[in-house]
Order: sequence, then C-alpha cells, then structure tokens
Amino acid sequence: MIGRRKRREKQDDYIGPAKGWAKFFHRLFLLVTFPLRKPLWTLLIVLVLFLAPTFQGVKPTEVHLWYWNHIKNSSSQVTDKVADKAKEIMEEIPQVVDVEPQSKPQTPAVKVVDMPIKPSGRRMFERAKSAPVVVREPAQVTKTEPQTATQKKLDLVYLDEPKKISGRAEIVNANEIVVEGVDIFLYGIYVDPQSENGKKAEEYLRQTTRNQEVSCIIKAYTYQAIATGICSVGDKRLNYELVTLGYSKNVALD
Repeated sequence: MIGRRKRREKQDDYIGPAKGWAKFFHRLFLLVTFPLRKPLWTLLIVLVLFLAPTFQGVKPTEVHLWYWNHIKNSSSQVTDKVADKAKEIMEEIPQVVDVEPQSKPQTPAVKVVDMPIKPSGRRMFERAKSAPVVVREPAQVTKTEPQTATQKKLDLVYLDEPKKISGRAEIVNANEIVVEGVDIFLYGIYVDPQSENGKKAEEYLRQTTRNQEVSCIIKAYTYQAIATGICSVGDKRLNYELVTLGYSKNVALD
C-alpha cells in the first residue's frame, strides 16, 4: 500500500502531458535541460566523475595528469600504427636511381641514402640503433670515397648548440618531465612506465625534484618536435642516476 501510494503521489506531482509522444518529448526536454535547472547538482555529478580515478589509487592532485597520460598514450598508439602502415607502403614501392650514362666516367658517384620511416616519440628510445646508411654507386666506378659523416646514436634532430632551461619540474612518468612548460624526454635512457622499475623511477624523480630547481640541457628534438636532453638537480644528473640505480636502461648515454 505504501509503495502504491508513493508512486501515485509521484505521478500526481508530474506536470506535463500524461501519455504518448508528448509525454516522451516532455521528459526528454527535462533531461536535456537538467544542467540549467539544477546547476549545483550538475557540478557535483561532474566533480564526482572527474575524481573517479582516485578510486584506483590516483592522488587527487594528479588526476589531471592521469587523464593527460591516457590521452597521449592513445594518440601515440595511433601514430605508431600510421607510421608502421606508411613503412609497409614505402617498402612495397620500388626505388628508382638515376645513373648517368657510362660515356661520362668523369661524373661523380651518385649516392642514394635509404633512411627508415621516422618512429614516434617514445618508440625511438626503445631502439638503440638507427638504420644503416647504404651507399650505391654505378658499376663503372671502382673507387669509392671514404664515408666521413658520423651517425648519431638515436634517430633525432640534433642541435648544433644545446639549449639550457631551468625551473621547477613536473613529473609525467619515468621518462618524461615538464620544465617551465616544456615537455622533455630524458635523453639516452628508457624504462616501461607501467613496470615496477618504471614506477620506482617515477617516484625517485618526484622525491629528487620536489621543491628543487631542475636544469636541463636540450641536445636534440624528436621528429614530433619534442625536446630531449639531460636534466640535473644540483650535482645529480638524473639520466645517469636512473641508470646507476638500475631503474632505466642505457640506450644511448655516453
């Protein structure tokens, strides 16, 4: 009886069309305009949904970083798939080399350099070696010129003069920090951020850089225009400290 009475009272309080499509559209309108009619309740619901990652152990002050990392990881996976597909297409296309006719032996050798498709930002730190440079010359030329160009250890755009930046650091993960709004990869090292060592490395970076000024020497940029360099706190060089402590792998440090 009590349940029926409550349902009857609820129906009596309802103001609007009693049945049919008119009732459906009226209730749909009430649902859509709920944020305007109940702004405080709407803000409370949005706040609860925003703080949902805290139920998984995320600190409330780091919820925005949790969302940001998930967005970047998703975009990185899409970039990796596009790069892999582009590499497959490029491998299927035959390369054409224009060689001067044999009647002109004095023409200098023609060099064709095959470079790999550029990998995405985080994947390049998983590859310690870049693709070899292949030199092709015409058949009539027997003398080869010595190769004087030196290859870099990572597939990056290296700067002629390194840049220096300093300030308070925000730790993104075990491989990446933000200094004065500049996103910086720690040069020459890599560890899976989700692994046990990756979590230990992230915690070490947080403890070491807390309330400290961090100085970074930017040596190069990725092909996605993300800086990579060696960062220090006082006399501690973070890149080398992570390798010495066994948290990260040395993939290109001198």
